[in-house]
Amino acid sequence: MSFIARSTWVAVVGLVWGGAMAGCSSESSTLPEDHPDSGERPDGGPGPEPDAGSRPDSGERPDGGPEPEPDAGSRPECTTADTSRCSYDHATATCVADKCALGQCTADYGNCNGRAEDGCEQPLLSNVAHCGQCGNVCPSDNGRASCVKGSCEIACDPGYRKKDGHCVSAQTVSAGIDYTCSIRPNGTVSCWGDDTRGRATPPENVPFIDVTAGASDHTCGIRADGTAACWGSNEYQESTIPASLRDRIFLEIEPGLRITCGLLDTTELVCWGLTSELTASSPPPALLSFGTGFTQISVGVDYVCAVDVNQHVQCAGNNMYKKVSGHSDALFASVAAGWNHTCGLHLDGSVECWGDNQWHQLDAPKAAGFKEVSNRGNFSCARRENGSVTCWGYDKNGRTSPPPGIYQQVSTGGNHACGMLVSGQIACWGDTPPAL
Repeated sequence: MSFIARSTWVAVVGLVWGGAMAGCSSESSTLPEDHPDSGERPDGGPGPEPDAGSRPDSGERPDGGPEPEPDAGSRPECTTADTSRCSYDHATATCVADKCALGQCTADYGNCNGRAEDGCEQPLLSNVAHCGQCGNVCPSDNGRASCVKGSCEIACDPGYRKKDGHCVSAQTVSAGIDYTCSIRPNGTVSCWGDDTRGRATPPENVPFIDVTAGASDHTCGIRADGTAACWGSNEYQESTIPASLRDRIFLEIEPGLRITCGLLDTTELVCWGLTSELTASSPPPALLSFGTGFTQISVGVDYVCAVDVNQHVQCAGNNMYKKVSGHSDALFASVAAGWNHTCGLHLDGSVECWGDNQWHQLDAPKAAGFKEVSNRGNFSCARRENGSVTCWGYDKNGRTSPPPGIYQQVSTGGNHACGMLVSGQIACWGDTPPAL
């Protein structure tokens, strides 16, 4: 119905215009030449170019130039075979899912902040906050820290000495056989008691950072510059620092009966004096080396013990009562050698003793929580984390009965013991030697 009505309408229009019925002819769709959509201008000239935006994409711009490159952001940053567009400081680059990614850090650098954009930003050989590895902070309490070739070093302030990588108070006290020595606040050494062979007569006006009274007649210490000195008995050259060691840096030095042993800053354990007490070699060497890899030493009357870098105890010398070999395979933080028994401090702060037990020297407290153990004669003392001191073994004249107080250090001798209180005062008990 609608189709017929539309045809009638077209015919009527054709009649009104007065021309032939264009709607009935096949040429009825032809436009006049001057029609705006005819493709030609009324003056006969060519019609305008079609809108470029309506043309099919020809691959060229309207001016004939090349089409622009696709957006670079759509291209891959890299491939597994080509990472030339990737760059990171002190690190290699890799390609993950067509994106640049941080690869391996170059030697001696670390990516310590966890961000890839700035690469491996920390030099591990010299940074005290990341020394040797990320997050390893060099301790600087009471001293000046430095990172040297990836290892922490510390230069202690005046009045402090280096121990176990930290700076501790240089005000120490050491109980020997019937005499005692200590370091004054100005660094000089003071000794009192039996001065046999000059063992209680230290060098004058020489600053020390450590001193140890011996198991017999000689005393040793470490000067402020790290070199060692001994005084007193020298029958077996035990008080003479070997020529090759006179300019070396010592971390520890301890006298025995006729021997002296030291721990060098290279972790080497060396001994001199009557070294036949320590080795079966004949003739015994004037300077005996047990090699490197030690962190702490203690010298008994005729033997020496040390803790190695794996925190095991190793001992050499007279093995009477198994004072050299009687320890367990546990890990130790420190060891203390005496006359005929030895004690060690485990990593959990408990104490283990081995050797002679005639006076219950091996009956150490079962509890943990100790920070230090000392042993020289037939009794031992240990300092707890809270600063209190407890002793056990031969109790003649109150040797195992320390006065109450908060101690920063404790030392046992042959017949007496002394401790340094946190106030800097010295307390002694047992057969205490009189002051000089």
